[in-house]
Amino acid sequence: MADKQLYAFSKEAFELELDNIFGWWAQHMPDPTGNGFFGRVDGLGKVDVDADKGVILNTRILWACSAACRLGKTQYQPLADKAYQYLLKHFVDPDFGGLYWSVNAHGVVVDAKKQVYAQAFGIYAFSEYYLLTGDKQALDLARSLFELLETKAKDKKNFGYWEAKSQSWEPMEVVALSEKEGNDAKTMNTHLHVLEAYTNLYRCDQSKPIAKALSKLICLYVDKFVDLESKRLKLFFDEFWVENYTHESFGHEIESAWLLNEACEVLGDKVLQAQVNFVTIEIAYRVKAHGIDHKGAVYNDRFPDGTYHTERDWWPQAEGVVGFFDAYQSSMDEELLETSSEIWNYIQLFQKDYENGEWYWGCDEDGNPIVNKDKAGPWKAPYHNGRMCIEMIKRLSNN
Repeated sequence: MADKQLYAFSKEAFELELDNIFGWWAQHMPDPTGNGFFGRVDGLGKVDVDADKGVILNTRILWACSAACRLGKTQYQPLADKAYQYLLKHFVDPDFGGLYWSVNAHGVVVDAKKQVYAQAFGIYAFSEYYLLTGDKQALDLARSLFELLETKAKDKKNFGYWEAKSQSWEPMEVVALSEKEGNDAKTMNTHLHVLEAYTNLYRCDQSKPIAKALSKLICLYVDKFVDLESKRLKLFFDEFWVENYTHESFGHEIESAWLLNEACEVLGDKVLQAQVNFVTIEIAYRVKAHGIDHKGAVYNDRFPDGTYHTERDWWPQAEGVVGFFDAYQSSMDEELLETSSEIWNYIQLFQKDYENGEWYWGCDEDGNPIVNKDKAGPWKAPYHNGRMCIEMIKRLSNN
């Protein structure tokens, strides 16, 4: 078994980790038949050549590789180009607009629904690719998805965005993002990713409609999803913004904190930025108090009965490193910096797969790796951990 290595909390360490992550994706995920990327690699490293290919996986690959290239890692541009061309050819709906949910291993549409979460990742990815290449078609695609969300997926009466529509943008009965979630009309998770998408689109296009939509979404997010008394995030709602059930997701809380700050900074609204920053620091303190385990990992969830989920998935750890460092940059509270560093140590000790590369899906509460879940797949891409590296390289370069 390969030896574990504990690197310092430094720009150089995150640069090394970024190359470890993207090097694995470059070596293992491209489909040699020319059909984009494989749809799934299991926890033991076995490729499922027949797996369906999901839009979330492919847009996340496009965003992550484009963002890494913009940081100077130009060796990953062929991956970004490959993801972009595959999305254009197989996921863009020429009849009704928007992106399909999934295609099979040969690129034939399997599920044509228009999940709003997926359209958001399309905006996020196409806008990042535009920032890298200046490809006007990519920006036009991002803008078209924005227009579709604003005209077809927005609740004009009660505000916010619906979870999903049919291929032709009609209402659907079953709108859940995944099998493990309820059939909720509106969710925090979807709005969070629309927020990050609109933020990135605004970097490309500072037009009034995009500025207005982003500003309104920031305000709606704080108003509807943040319990201003406890700073808990509310997750699941009916169409009238009645919370369906209480559940705590610490990874989403700390991710929301830094993405809200980023949205305000990019928008350039200093008054709104100050108001939001006050809230997001309190969210970080709440996660530090209730969402960190004895090994320094971010818990996945806490259930209404007060019990915690027993697994520690990869993505809350990545978001925790960035989120707590962002809170430290705002508050200069050394304890928040220490928490970010402790999560980074946890990742190196338990989350990384030193034998086969990349990160495990997660660990149990004792730090043992979970190998019966994907190494890469519909939900696991170089997005959370790749973005962690990219963010920390930029932030530690500026310190």
